[in-house]
Amino acid sequence: MTCVLAPARTRRVAYGYMQVPSTVADEKVFLLEQALRDFALDRGLRLAGFFFEFSRGSHEAFEELLATLRREDTHYVVVPTWQHLARSPLLQNLMLEQLESTADAEVFVLREAREHTGPELSWAR
Repeated sequence: MTCVLAPARTRRVAYGYMQVPSTVADEKVFLLEQALRDFALDRGLRLAGFFFEFSRGSHEAFEELLATLRREDTHYVVVPTWQHLARSPLLQNLMLEQLESTADAEVFVLREAREHTGPELSWAR
């Protein structure tokens, strides 16, 4: 009897995006990064890196994310919650539309996936 191993499953490349206020401890950010990595792996994705928005109202990291998605021909983004895109549902929809139209990107949201009992998903109140 011969045993043939299937080749390792190729994971699709994705990028994480988070808004991180300066008041959030590095340990919390690290725990959330790890939760996103695990979440991505469960969906057949490999997180190649993260884009962090440190200033409220800034979209610099988001613009860098869009440019990277286009340049790398990558189509997957992972976020902890929709609020990490923006607090306003209208702005969330506009950013999602931009991800879809500019980079043909699909967004995976950790909070929607399961009841979360790990690190805090949103710092904003």
